[in-house]
Amino acid sequence: MKTIITLLALPIVIKLFTSLSLRKLNLLPRSVITAEMVIEDMNRHKIRPLKVEMKYNYTQKLFHDNLRNKELSRERILAIRYYLEKSVKQYEHKKFKNDAHAIYTMLKAKDITVRNLDIVQSLISTGPKPIDPNWINIAAIK
Repeated sequence: MKTIITLLALPIVIKLFTSLSLRKLNLLPRSVITAEMVIEDMNRHKIRPLKVEMKYNYTQKLFHDNLRNKELSRERILAIRYYLEKSVKQYEHKKFKNDAHAIYTMLKAKDITVRNLDIVQSLISTGPKPIDPNWINIAAIK
């Protein structure tokens, strides 16, 4: 007799617990998830290849040394920033403090390639030729 009552009461107890838990879930505030948040979360877990990381270390050191020794002109810094803005898509809507901060941050981007870093190195180490910051002819640099 007890087993029959237990078997009959079991679905009622399950229904009661599920309805209470659903009510608790409905009381929680809902957050809006945007496409940018999903892409940012995906990029956060992305890892750069070893070749890119090695090339980044060299490029970052080269830029840092030339900037500290004042061997980079304002036009060259703007040309580097312009090129990185066109090639790196991870920081399209980010506001930067200054041009050097923008370059340092965009060099750390997850979607930068070895070719991009090679071009930045050639922009840094190019001789005293003037560079127009609004237009970069990549074929002329190499």
